[in-house]
Amino acid sequence: MFRLTLIFLVIWTALCTAVPAFAGGLSNITLTDSGEQTHITIKYDGVVSEPRVFTLDGGAPRVVIDLPDAVANGVKSAELQPKGAAKGVRYAPRGEGARVVIDMAEYAQLSGYTHSGTHTIVTLRLPIGAQRAEVTTAPIRTGVSGPRISAGGIPIPRLKPHSLEPDIIRKKVIVIDPGHGGYDPGALGKGGTKEKSVTLRAAKELKKQLEKTGRYSVVLTRDNDIFVELDERVRRARRAKADLFISLHADSAGRSTTRGASVYTIADHARKRSTRLVNSQNWILDVDLNSTPKDVDDILVDLAQRKTFSQSSAFADILVPELAKVTPVLGNTHRRAGLFVLLAPDVPAVLIEMGFLSNGKDEKLLNSAADRRRKMGAVVKSIDRYFTEVEK
Repeated sequence: MFRLTLIFLVIWTALCTAVPAFAGGLSNITLTDSGEQTHITIKYDGVVSEPRVFTLDGGAPRVVIDLPDAVANGVKSAELQPKGAAKGVRYAPRGEGARVVIDMAEYAQLSGYTHSGTHTIVTLRLPIGAQRAEVTTAPIRTGVSGPRISAGGIPIPRLKPHSLEPDIIRKKVIVIDPGHGGYDPGALGKGGTKEKSVTLRAAKELKKQLEKTGRYSVVLTRDNDIFVELDERVRRARRAKADLFISLHADSAGRSTTRGASVYTIADHARKRSTRLVNSQNWILDVDLNSTPKDVDDILVDLAQRKTFSQSSAFADILVPELAKVTPVLGNTHRRAGLFVLLAPDVPAVLIEMGFLSNGKDEKLLNSAADRRRKMGAVVKSIDRYFTEVEK
């Protein structure tokens, strides 16, 4: 008994003394600005695990860095006066870790971040027009300093005037969303194929073909086997200022004879869901309200949604016949549903079911690199036609 107790004490002591080597505290935060980009560098006095980095749009825009195993005590801050895209940096303990909050300047955007274990660097940027406005004039405002509350007690979405963005030529932004991922495999084929793997391979092929044209900037909501929450997929599309959102999936049915691709856009009955999502997230919509009374805000939001959903349908109508040239399609191929990833009110969006994993022939095609190239080639042709014929 004594020997067991002694062994336990030795193991417990080793574990306790080992923990500090794998965790660290915030030791230093610096803020630097190069004119085009603003960098916030967070250094640690040990090794900390990958942080969770995300933005919050409600009220004042800000970037949140959640550090699950970093300590906020004793941090030294230098050069934290407002600079470029950052108005300031705050930090505080959060649970067993720490949270750092970067208050962003108006219209600033999160470009990304890197993490090496001993430090994290967050990069922000200001659009060219916003940089110019800060130098020459006071920032343009819509008259809303924070979220306005409706009679029903929910935030009313803030609306952004078009004039803030300069008229510059830029590549169209296509956001590709490989469905499922991580712990969520999606549909499973008879031969063991996982939907999450099929969608990721197709997304990477589509990205490659789009970038080859030189006409598009392409963003993936995930580029490896991780799970991304549905609302975060929509947020990523909006943060990227997507001109088009394409979610890729593979279907499954009780009858193994059912096969073929299909395309979904938002259903009319889901429009109220989209409006509630806008309100609950206090999203900023790209609607011109320079001289518009507040009592018509809801009408303008509705008009913005109508335009977006109309563009989604127009793209689907182009896409369906192109897909039909290269792969079997379901009857009534263009379908409508209230799927969450289609709810963004200001990003035209479609969901493509590339085939049925429950059908042996479709499963074989979905695992074929040649078939993947053909299908994604049809999507690229459709995107080209859409921006030429519809979204000019």
